[in-house]
Amino acid sequence: MTVSPMPVLVDPLTRLPNHRAFQERLREDLAAARRRRRPLALARVDVDRFKAINGAAGHDTGDVVLREVAKILLRFTRADDTLARIGGDEFALILPACSGQDAFAVLERARTSIATTTLPAGLRLTISAGICDRRAGGDAEGLYELAGGALHWSKLHGRDATCIYEPELGGSLPVLGRPSQLQRAEALLGIRALARAIDAKDPVTGRHSDRVATLARRLAERMAWTPERIMLLEEAALVHDVGKLGVPDAVLLKPGRLDAEEFEIIKRHAALSAEITADVLSPEQVRWIRGHHERPDGRGYPDGLAGEQISDGAAILAVADAFDVMTTARPYSSPKETAEALAECRGLVGRQFAAEPVQALLALGEEPFAA
Repeated sequence: MTVSPMPVLVDPLTRLPNHRAFQERLREDLAAARRRRRPLALARVDVDRFKAINGAAGHDTGDVVLREVAKILLRFTRADDTLARIGGDEFALILPACSGQDAFAVLERARTSIATTTLPAGLRLTISAGICDRRAGGDAEGLYELAGGALHWSKLHGRDATCIYEPELGGSLPVLGRPSQLQRAEALLGIRALARAIDAKDPVTGRHSDRVATLARRLAERMAWTPERIMLLEEAALVHDVGKLGVPDAVLLKPGRLDAEEFEIIKRHAALSAEITADVLSPEQVRWIRGHHERPDGRGYPDGLAGEQISDGAAILAVADAFDVMTTARPYSSPKETAEALAECRGLVGRQFAAEPVQALLALGEEPFAA
């Protein structure tokens, strides 16, 4: 008689349950949670930039890192939880009797612990996590996909972060759980990497896009935008300058003021940014990016729009972008004090800026970039 071999359910490297064991346990725990009408949350965790670790330190060191990450994650699990290694550098944690917010607290503690731990070979690393609870996930497959969408959202926003899928946010995160939208998130992450590379070229203006995104979000919140539109605006702000890839370094990094010909070259970046993002972002987001240098008096670029022809998102980006330029040191100018920059923005209403985002900026007071 031939005896079929028992399926392997343990990951040989970390000694955690493997992907197959995880899938079986998720279905069982989810069914039990439904019967008992109790919460359950699923977290997916990814080691940030793990390929770079393997490339720089070798696969043996990479294996040591994965074992250490698994040990740290295990410290934050309970007896009924299941921590599994489900892929090369990805883990999953099933948390019975936990809401999404409860799971968030657990993962944040784990994330902080990993970020502050020096691993073998002196390595420091971070993790990103995405969480979904059973209220929104449907079956096991849906729960897994939506947690993955939230994980991609964490990576999209700079890594070293935890994100919860929240149905109450009007659909801003749920769409990332669908395969087509996950591809969109990956594509946007690639564009974001290009935008970061542009910011990194010049140490004086480093992280400009991040600051613009933070300020744009705060302005939109003041203007009572919905959470979904705020998320879309923040996405657009993070990549609003990616078109500067097409600007020669001699112009982009010039240590003095641009002459007329050079200014015409730099002006191309707004339209090019729109072209680069057109296949990934929504038409509205692309319109915001293309119009972030338009002016109410019609003297902006690239289309010379005026007044109400300028979209509300472009008007917000215009204020956020210009305010960061005003308050950042440049080779040819000193940064303005916040109060001075606010006064200048107020004086340019109707000419360079629309009134509503400037009113929102003034309402923020002396800390426009606060989280």
